[in-house]
Amino acid sequence: MATRKPVVGDDIDDQTVDATGEPEDETYEGLLTRTIDRLKVAVFDPKTPPRDLAALTRRLMEFEKELLRLRETDAGPADLAEVADEDFDPEEEI
Repeated sequence: MATRKPVVGDDIDDQTVDATGEPEDETYEGLLTRTIDRLKVAVFDPKTPPRDLAALTRRLMEFEKELLRLRETDAGPADLAEVADEDFDPEEEI
Protein backbone atom coordinates (compact mmCIF):
# COMPACT_ATOMS: atom_id res chain seq x y z
CA MET A 1 0.00 0.00 0.00
CA ALA A 2 1.34 3.42 -0.92
CA THR A 3 2.21 5.82 1.87
CA ARG A 4 1.98 9.58 1.99
CA LYS A 5 2.59 12.35 4.50
CA PRO A 6 -0.37 14.25 6.00
CA VAL A 7 -0.97 17.69 4.54
CA VAL A 8 -3.74 18.99 6.82
CA GLY A 9 -2.62 21.62 9.33
CA ASP A 10 0.83 22.82 10.28
CA ASP A 11 0.95 21.02 13.63
CA ILE A 12 0.79 17.46 12.25
CA ASP A 13 3.89 15.46 13.08
CA ASP A 14 5.87 13.42 10.54
CA GLN A 15 3.95 10.23 11.25
CA THR A 16 3.64 8.00 8.16
CA VAL A 17 0.09 7.35 7.03
CA ASP A 18 -1.23 4.69 4.68
CA ALA A 19 -3.43 5.23 1.61
CA THR A 20 -6.57 5.42 3.78
CA GLY A 21 -5.14 8.48 5.55
CA GLU A 22 -4.69 6.71 8.89
CA PRO A 23 -1.33 6.46 10.65
CA GLU A 24 0.15 3.00 10.65
CA ASP A 25 -0.40 1.09 13.91
CA GLU A 26 -3.04 3.60 15.07
CA THR A 27 -4.83 2.54 18.24
CA TYR A 28 -8.44 3.43 18.98
CA GLU A 29 -7.28 5.62 21.86
CA GLY A 30 -4.77 7.34 19.60
CA LEU A 31 -7.44 8.00 16.99
CA LEU A 32 -9.74 9.49 19.63
CA THR A 33 -6.94 11.70 20.92
CA ARG A 34 -6.07 12.95 17.42
CA THR A 35 -9.75 13.62 16.67
CA ILE A 36 -10.18 15.54 19.94
CA ASP A 37 -7.10 17.63 19.20
CA ARG A 38 -8.41 18.45 15.72
CA LEU A 39 -11.86 19.35 17.04
CA LYS A 40 -10.31 21.63 19.67
CA VAL A 41 -8.48 23.52 16.93
CA ALA A 42 -11.76 24.04 15.05
CA VAL A 43 -13.83 24.95 18.14
CA PHE A 44 -11.37 27.53 19.45
CA ASP A 45 -10.47 29.03 16.07
CA PRO A 46 -11.95 32.57 15.87
CA LYS A 47 -12.54 32.00 12.14
CA THR A 48 -14.92 29.07 12.75
CA PRO A 49 -18.43 30.12 11.70
CA PRO A 50 -20.79 30.51 14.67
CA ARG A 51 -23.33 28.17 13.04
CA ASP A 52 -20.78 25.33 13.26
CA LEU A 53 -19.77 25.80 16.91
CA ALA A 54 -22.67 23.90 18.49
CA ALA A 55 -22.17 20.78 16.36
CA LEU A 56 -18.38 20.84 16.74
CA THR A 57 -18.60 21.35 20.51
CA ARG A 58 -21.12 18.51 20.84
CA ARG A 59 -18.85 16.14 18.91
CA LEU A 60 -15.83 17.23 20.95
CA MET A 61 -17.67 16.42 24.18
CA GLU A 62 -18.81 13.02 22.82
CA PHE A 63 -15.26 12.04 21.87
CA GLU A 64 -13.86 13.19 25.22
CA LYS A 65 -16.48 11.14 27.08
CA GLU A 66 -15.63 8.09 24.96
CA LEU A 67 -11.92 8.55 25.65
CA LEU A 68 -12.56 8.82 29.40
CA ARG A 69 -14.75 5.71 29.29
CA LEU A 70 -12.09 3.85 27.36
CA ARG A 71 -9.36 4.80 29.81
CA GLU A 72 -11.49 3.86 32.82
CA THR A 73 -12.55 0.43 31.60
CA ASP A 74 -9.84 -0.52 29.08
CA ALA A 75 -12.61 -2.45 27.32
CA GLY A 76 -12.05 -1.08 23.80
CA PRO A 77 -14.62 0.60 21.60
CA ALA A 78 -18.14 0.82 23.01
CA ASP A 79 -19.70 -1.14 20.15
CA LEU A 80 -17.41 -4.14 20.78
CA ALA A 81 -18.56 -4.78 24.36
CA GLU A 82 -19.88 -8.28 24.95
CA VAL A 83 -23.08 -8.82 26.88
CA ALA A 84 -24.06 -12.25 28.23
CA ASP A 85 -27.68 -13.32 27.76
CA GLU A 86 -29.66 -14.92 30.54
CA ASP A 87 -30.92 -18.46 30.06
CA PHE A 88 -34.44 -18.59 28.63
CA ASP A 89 -37.11 -20.29 30.76
CA PRO A 90 -40.40 -20.62 28.79
CA GLU A 91 -42.36 -21.36 31.97
CA GLU A 92 -41.21 -18.22 33.76
CA GLU A 93 -43.84 -15.51 34.03
CA ILE A 94 -43.09 -11.99 32.99
